[in-house]
Amino acid sequence: MQISSKVSKDETHWCRVCGQSGVTEPSQTAEEALCSYCGNLLWFTTQLEKLELDFLLDEGSFFQLESKTKQAAIEDLIQIMVEQQVLNQENAQDVLASLQKREEYGSTGIGRGIAIPHTAHASVTQLTGIAAYHEQGLDFESLDGRQVHKIFLLLAPPNQVDAKLRAMSALVKALK
Repeated sequence: MQISSKVSKDETHWCRVCGQSGVTEPSQTAEEALCSYCGNLLWFTTQLEKLELDFLLDEGSFFQLESKTKQAAIEDLIQIMVEQQVLNQENAQDVLASLQKREEYGSTGIGRGIAIPHTAHASVTQLTGIAAYHEQGLDFESLDGRQVHKIFLLLAPPNQVDAKLRAMSALVKALK
């Protein structure tokens, strides 16, 4: 990944995580430039903008979470998907159970403060995802032991597992 060496003097950036815009410090390198509101690395949001994220709700904007646990965060994201009419309430518990079963195989916390919980389920008609941000961070039993701040929950129909894997791969490439 190529990152420019310095941010421009008084350059304004919009943060996809917190939704605020602010001016970056010109002495910072682009890879170190932080959002002045939420502390998110701005290169992260720039990389997301380069991806085709049409499968993410609200064009990839991050939903803010205040959940206390990994389980509660996943439940909250499923509820948002119900409210956004991506899932119906009748199937929400089955999808949640499928996500929980996936977590039993191993954490979807991939490291660097990122988790990508995912599953395939018959009630899902197309690849769908949701991006969320948790300011305090959650224990996701991540591979590197760090708290998770960014969560990308992905759902796919059983016949589109390859699309889910491509979406996960694109996210991982952008986030590394």
